[in-house]
Amino acid sequence: MIPQKRSWKIRFCNIQDKPQEVTVNGQVYKDAEFAEDEKLHGTIVILKDVPADAQVKITFAADVAVYQRDYAEEAYEILEKAQITYAQKTDVYKVVKELGTEAVPVLVSMNLNPSLLGVLMEILTMGI
Repeated sequence: MIPQKRSWKIRFCNIQDKPQEVTVNGQVYKDAEFAEDEKLHGTIVILKDVPADAQVKITFAADVAVYQRDYAEEAYEILEKAQITYAQKTDVYKVVKELGTEAVPVLVSMNLNPSLLGVLMEILTMGI
């Protein structure tokens, strides 16, 4: 048996602004709650006691603020724990800082440990 009402937490990654409007079955839903998701750099929309068969629509403004990822900082956190030489860490960090997502081909050519390369590739290609 399907419950008559449900509560929802809807996460929007990399969006810093709250939605412009939330509607349930075409009616403005004024009881929506909003929270910040620090891990995903985003916004959480919380809806409580919404009919299970309802149509929910969440609208953001056209000029919504989007989080700009700091690839160099993310790479630094990985490199800090990596078991490679300081010189290699410096070279990788410099490439990522200068090229951002365009660093992928250069990193592939650097003959890095496959596990480290995999993590760096995931960071740099996650949003592509």
